[in-house]
Amino acid sequence: MSTVESVQRIELRVKRAAALIALQRTQLEEQKTLIETMQEQSEAQARELESMRANAVDAEALRQQLEQEILLKSQESEKAAAAQEAQQEIEALKARIAELEENASAIQKELELVQMHNSELQQYADTYKEDVKLIEESVARSIETLDSIEGLDDIALEDAKELDDAEIFDGGEVQADLDIKEEDLFV
Repeated sequence: MSTVESVQRIELRVKRAAALIALQRTQLEEQKTLIETMQEQSEAQARELESMRANAVDAEALRQQLEQEILLKSQESEKAAAAQEAQQEIEALKARIAELEENASAIQKELELVQMHNSELQQYADTYKEDVKLIEESVARSIETLDSIEGLDDIALEDAKELDDAEIFDGGEVQADLDIKEEDLFV
């Protein structure tokens, strides 16, 4: 294999690598945008859960206030019907309190899940940043290596067929109707 062919193969590989790197960068940017959107949604859900938790606390205060009012009414009233009605209201409030406590517990679990999800998203974002940095360093080293090859720019590209083949390269996918001979691979 001649030097020209070696250089042409290197150029072809570099072009392929550059195309793959560009594709990976695009995909990484799309993932970054998706992560940011998901983090914003998670934060909005966390705020909503905090609001619901505050409402549950307000309901407890309301329950206590209502219980006091009911007790005062039952003490002031001498009639049994009024006392029975007050007892029914207390039972209804107790049921509502139990329901609110269950809701508060479910809200707490959802908040913990959202916080865990946010932590996972942050780890993914950090990994993404590290991957981008490694890719950029790799591209820079490849360019430096190519720049260090003396006479690389002076080589004439007389046979543009290999360049055309590189332009239509499909990433290694082989179509079923192609009959490729082994000697054609080393031309």
